[in-house]
Amino acid sequence: MKRFLLPLALCALAAATFVRADMDFLEIPADGSAVEVRPGGKIVWVDAVSTNSAWSPTVKLARELWTDVAQVETSVATNFTYSYVVTNAPGTVTNVYPRPFPALPARTAAFWTNAVEVTTVATNLVPRLSAAETNAVVAGTSYAAPGDKLLLSGAAPDRSRVTVAVER
Repeated sequence: MKRFLLPLALCALAAATFVRADMDFLEIPADGSAVEVRPGGKIVWVDAVSTNSAWSPTVKLARELWTDVAQVETSVATNFTYSYVVTNAPGTVTNVYPRPFPALPARTAAFWTNAVEVTTVATNLVPRLSAAETNAVVAGTSYAAPGDKLLLSGAAPDRSRVTVAVER
């Protein structure tokens, strides 16, 4: 019985110390556009396959910082009010609308305008890129945070593929 317990205990210890690492494999587009790293983690492997033997890809990690900025939009609307004033006979003044100035002389017609300006201001929060950094990726030593982007230093030749493994 003692001979059976020792191997069983060693197997249990080995199983307890074994850590399973989840890996995400990301394929970077050959046209140079970026692919986003969702969970983040350590970049453990970079593999490039190309039909051009002279091509050596450089994988870069781009990290962006976005902040919300207030965007103020102002609009002004002007409304004009027109009034017409007429005098009839000498000594008799008839005003169609009240006016802010003294009565006009006899047999006179006049127009005046009141301008009413209405200003509307709307403030919205919009995202703005505050800072960005780009670093070269070295397999085994580089880490990617969730939301970071992986991209090539330039466009790859036709039928090329670059795959990156990220360990969570």
